[in-house]
Amino acid sequence: MRFHAGLDLEWTVSELKDTLARIAWMDRKTERLCADLKVCALAGCLQCEDEIRAARQHLNELNVQILSDGQKDKKLVHLFRRAHQNFACLFPAQSGEVQLKPYTHLKRYFQEPAFRTPEIHLTLDVHASYVEVSSDLTVQRVGKAGPLILDGQGHEVLEVKLNGTVLGPDAYRATQNELILLKTPSEPNFQVTVRSRIDPYSNDSMEGLYVSGGALVSQCEAVAARKIFFTIDEPANRSIITTTLIADPEKYPYRLSNGNLVADTKLEDGRCQTTWFDPHSKPSYIFGVVMGDFDVREASFTTRSGREVKLQCYSEKGKGERSEYSLWALQKSMQFDEEFYDLEYDLDTMIMVAVADFNAGAMENKGLMLFNESSLLVDSHTGTDGDFMSVATTVMHEYAHNWSGNRVTVKHFFEAALKEAFTDKRAQQFGEWLFGKDLVRPDDVAFLQDGQFPEDASADKAHPVNGDAYIDANELYDYTTYIKGRELFRLLEALLDRNGKGTFRKAQSHYFQKCDGDSVTFDQFVAAMEEGSQQDLSLYRRWFEQAGTPEVNVKLDWSKEGEVVLHLSQHCLDPRSGKEHKPFQIPFPVQLITASGKLLSPTTTLDFSDREKGTKWIVGELEERPIPVMLHDYTAPIRLNYSYTEAELVAIIRYTDDAYVRGQA
Repeated sequence: MRFHAGLDLEWTVSELKDTLARIAWMDRKTERLCADLKVCALAGCLQCEDEIRAARQHLNELNVQILSDGQKDKKLVHLFRRAHQNFACLFPAQSGEVQLKPYTHLKRYFQEPAFRTPEIHLTLDVHASYVEVSSDLTVQRVGKAGPLILDGQGHEVLEVKLNGTVLGPDAYRATQNELILLKTPSEPNFQVTVRSRIDPYSNDSMEGLYVSGGALVSQCEAVAARKIFFTIDEPANRSIITTTLIADPEKYPYRLSNGNLVADTKLEDGRCQTTWFDPHSKPSYIFGVVMGDFDVREASFTTRSGREVKLQCYSEKGKGERSEYSLWALQKSMQFDEEFYDLEYDLDTMIMVAVADFNAGAMENKGLMLFNESSLLVDSHTGTDGDFMSVATTVMHEYAHNWSGNRVTVKHFFEAALKEAFTDKRAQQFGEWLFGKDLVRPDDVAFLQDGQFPEDASADKAHPVNGDAYIDANELYDYTTYIKGRELFRLLEALLDRNGKGTFRKAQSHYFQKCDGDSVTFDQFVAAMEEGSQQDLSLYRRWFEQAGTPEVNVKLDWSKEGEVVLHLSQHCLDPRSGKEHKPFQIPFPVQLITASGKLLSPTTTLDFSDREKGTKWIVGELEERPIPVMLHDYTAPIRLNYSYTEAELVAIIRYTDDAYVRGQA
């Protein structure tokens, strides 16, 4: 196989790999030294703008060829990604020039990292104009021998050590996005220490470490931990992290990070050194750090095993009183997770921090949850009922991540719903427990139908809940991932509990026990739920693989002798291709009543997983058409069509106790 760019450039696969590798390794010191014609044609030269523009066009042509459906060489794809990323940083296109075609991450090319960093000792030494970072990594080889590639963006590399020995400049390359150790030891475990500088004071991306209201705060999800320290910045890589923060106590009296506080000492120069240790392995995206001066409010929670956990809420000076409700909501969240999901908190402290201009609504950093202050601070003077409900469920969402997202997280962001939607389902049910299902459920369904259904109907925006491609991982955090996704985990509970209340809870406990401390795929989740429930979930997977909203049409036949037949049919077109999807597995509750409210048949949840289904009841003599009451609790994200009379709708409102069904009537 050969690749082409322009009229006269041609590569074999091995030649192209070599060319791309050299581009991926280029830095400001080496880019002028490139003598190979084919590398020059792609990499350009800082002194020759015409060549750079031509190289950009060549990369665009290769982008299409390399990421084609028939490409099976994952190494080639990954080399192209790295070369593309480095070229974009070294030679940014000017206004009016041909732009570099964005790189699309495709799920089919996902590869486990060849190295892991099971343990990290991190030091952030804060100075007036920079932060010096020491990243001491225990590195474990799990793949084939080759260079170690650490993610790091915006660093000035000062020193690199391998097993305690300082490396010369020829032993590594520091590009705009990576630190590459060209040769690694033969033993499977070794130590790498990188000393570097970052500038959070000029960082206006609101990712990595940046300044907010005089405080230093972090935001690492999805791939911004690399802006703080060198690591393998993928959720598949988990590390036990010890974090030491060194800063002026006058400016930064509070120095917070993940885990438990293990040391806090004053140095000879008057600064303070604070060390946090998190005994639980975690991916880099939930690393967190906050340094600043705040109002602090405290509470406590005693777990069911008898441990007392200190709860703290940090907020801007003068706003501390507005955090009292958030602490109460955190206590209720911890209670709910124990009582309903058998999940206990695992650290000595749980910290919440309100940040005025935090770029996300909230972030579930292990033991150090960050919130935009609008999502955390509320009081009776300024807050509405809706504000109080929103704060409580947001606190629960971030707290619930402690298990569904932190202790067990995703292997890659294509399946972000496994942590986000699964967690949001738990927060949704917390809201129903705290405020009442009659109040919460109808609004949640309306939010789905008004916000996500249009997304699912759009050829441009529709995608399966488990994505197969993205340019920026942040694109995946949309209505489909969160809102439709949480309904699908709710649907799973309805499916499993058809054969006995509590089956879902039992299966979920098995999942957490089996996968604790791991980064998993959706397939692993389903397998664990099948084991825990002893039920086949192969049809359930279709909900995560197929985009679009199923439409269910219902017809009812009846006779005066008492025979009632309900005919169900479903169809759903792929909004992108227009092709008919395979039928979805729908838990479909149905109940039969008369216009006077007499119960003809109690609620039964049908397993509707075929294109069409007919169900028959014998209910005794009838004088009028029975009324089917359907889809209690809105068990599946579908459009339901049935022709009710006005009198039948009145009867449903009068005699049905399900808030969603009444609201629809």
